[in-house]
Amino acid sequence: MREFEAHFLEIDVVETEKKLAALGAVKISDSLLKEIIFDKPDRSWNPIQKRVRIRADGKKVDLAYKEQIAYNTMGGTEEYEFEVSDLDAAKAFVEKLGLIPIREQEKKRIRYKLGDMVFDIDSWPKIPPYLEIESDSEIKVKAAAEKLGLDWSKACFLDAKQIYEDVYNIKPLDDVYLLTF
Repeated sequence: MREFEAHFLEIDVVETEKKLAALGAVKISDSLLKEIIFDKPDRSWNPIQKRVRIRADGKKVDLAYKEQIAYNTMGGTEEYEFEVSDLDAAKAFVEKLGLIPIREQEKKRIRYKLGDMVFDIDSWPKIPPYLEIESDSEIKVKAAAEKLGLDWSKACFLDAKQIYEDVYNIKPLDDVYLLTF
């Protein structure tokens, strides 16, 4: 399923939370997410931006396949994600498929929801926080950005790895196995 999301970099977290609350968005969570990213042993998925991810937040575990189909565009990533019951079993399953863990990473996420809109304030190690707005259409994402007073010309459609490398020149992230606070 195609993702429709936009990132707005270097946000003020407190101000953004105030704006989201003023819109009527409801704070859903404030958590530390732990992720394991997988690739083929020869790392052949990396140049074409395919990956499998296991993510745990202390309450649930999700397994996802992500593939970038277009660079730096809205709707440029396909994602299939579902909840699993056990992190260790999910990791063993993915490894049995022949994939290897290439990075373990953490991020802090504050999540708000408004209708079918999801607003994630993500804080990663070594880079400023950013806001991700996600919905089922580009029109809804643009409208939400406008309601928050965000400049659409500054919207970013890169994934976290590309933000590290292309925006903040922290390269190559592929040489970093542990990305934690």
